[in-house]
Amino acid sequence: MTTAWIACLGEPLALVDAADLDAPEPAMHAGGAEANVAAGTAALGTPTAFLGRVGGDAEGRRIVEHLRAHGVATEALEVDATAFTGRYAKTEGVDEAGEPVTTSTYRRAGSAAAAMEPGFLARPAVAAALAGARIVHTSGITAALSPGCAALTRTLLRDRTGVSGTVTFDVNWREQLWPDGDPSLVIELARSADVVLVGADEAERVLGTGSPAAVRALLPEPRTVVVKDGALRAVAIDRA
Repeated sequence: MTTAWIACLGEPLALVDAADLDAPEPAMHAGGAEANVAAGTAALGTPTAFLGRVGGDAEGRRIVEHLRAHGVATEALEVDATAFTGRYAKTEGVDEAGEPVTTSTYRRAGSAAAAMEPGFLARPAVAAALAGARIVHTSGITAALSPGCAALTRTLLRDRTGVSGTVTFDVNWREQLWPDGDPSLVIELARSADVVLVGADEAERVLGTGSPAAVRALLPEPRTVVVKDGALRAVAIDRA
């Protein structure tokens, strides 16, 4: 197992064209929030590992190849030959005000990654990656995949079993994944992290405010809160 500076845990996804979503073997690109972080940090030269699950299908194979091509260690990325890999399609358009808007359509319920649960953290390759990482990163998307994934994310952030480094949590609020609109679990997870990252627009929907100072006041527990404002700026606020 290669020692990684950063370990990213989540569901890698296949991004396909909306017109090909139901095709047997659509053209695809690799995506997914945590997988994008892993590919980006590895491409910048930071030793990075990805922890998660894919299916034993063409999408799963392409995702593994994509991550490896970017230099990501994949020993802790399980391949489930009996399951399918999650995938999604994006449709771009404009809203009533003429602003760009993107709609995503997912096929991930029951995916290989959705079967993750707290016991996944004890798998030898996963445990080794967690123990060796200086930073462990995940997001609210992983918690939304299934009750098992919610329990896994709670265990990772709250109990820190086998984790010695800093735990970072990106809120990544996606309305499609939370049909009841209740952000309480995501807020609980954010309060358990060392570093929280949240977009100002997401903070408005989850916490009722996008003000960095107000977000910091509503999340007093993390060491650092980072509020991202698109391409304009990112404000990091420590406890002081």
